[in-house]
Amino acid sequence: MSTLIFIASCFLLGLILMSKMPGLEHLIKPIVGVLFKGLETAVSLLWAWVIYLFKAVLRSHLELVKHLLWSAEAIDPSLPMREEAGKQQSGRS
Repeated sequence: MSTLIFIASCFLLGLILMSKMPGLEHLIKPIVGVLFKGLETAVSLLWAWVIYLFKAVLRSHLELVKHLLWSAEAIDPSLPMREEAGKQQSGRS
């Protein structure tokens, strides 16, 4: 992760230095414009991810509470059949 941060900071430093050089501003201004447009799009989509993560955390907590409060038979209707099959297996051995 630190390598990515280092590369991104070198890229930004390079853009800043090239924007100060005469004649390169016509090359750098569109690149900076695209970068800020991408940042604006990412921030606008970030709210959708925040809502998604909030719903996922809420559902997982509700599932945890359900498993803590309900009996195993209420959660898993196949549990009695599996226990019966386990008894028959152990009776055969």
